[in-house]
Amino acid sequence: MTVEAAVAPMTVAAAKSDLHEALRSVRMHDAGYSRIRCGIDVQATTKALSDLGLAILGWIEASVGLAEAEDLQNPSRAGLTTRTMFLGADPAHHDLERAWQAYTGARRTGTQASITDARAAWRVELINWLQTVIAKRTQEDYENVAELRRRSDETGLLAATIADRPPGNRAQELVEESQERERRAALRRDATRYTPTPNGWQPS
Repeated sequence: MTVEAAVAPMTVAAAKSDLHEALRSVRMHDAGYSRIRCGIDVQATTKALSDLGLAILGWIEASVGLAEAEDLQNPSRAGLTTRTMFLGADPAHHDLERAWQAYTGARRTGTQASITDARAAWRVELINWLQTVIAKRTQEDYENVAELRRRSDETGLLAATIADRPPGNRAQELVEESQERERRAALRRDATRYTPTPNGWQPS
């Protein structure tokens, strides 16, 4: 009969190290995504957002892992935190904050079973929040690309119109503009040579 070795629970120190690495990965991928999403390459933007989503998922798992390690060590002390979830106004943030508060309450007063259930519910809301963020960013990215392409098309059309103008047209336009300026200047000069009177325009 094969006896499986028991897996030692992760220490708080090791869990904190994992969380630190997960945060570093999130920051790195967020910087890359923020740069790429300013362009019109849909495929590159989609991949960058996917990479960021995976990095955030890693942060979620590391956060839950640290919470579990703290619960095994001293859940009551861990439940004394006054920390809240990150700010947000959408329903996903409200659900996440509510799950977090329920979890911290269970840590302070509950049994290990209730703590485990509350921690699992918190993890579910973290995943739901992540899905909401990814869906929102995806929509924003498609709208941004569409707008950038529209502007690019308008610029290209203008450039094509200028390029298609027959040679010499611009020179002719400059001549006509010069002649028009001279004609208006002559009218102004003539207007100053005469003064309106009851008997009509008389020389000044």
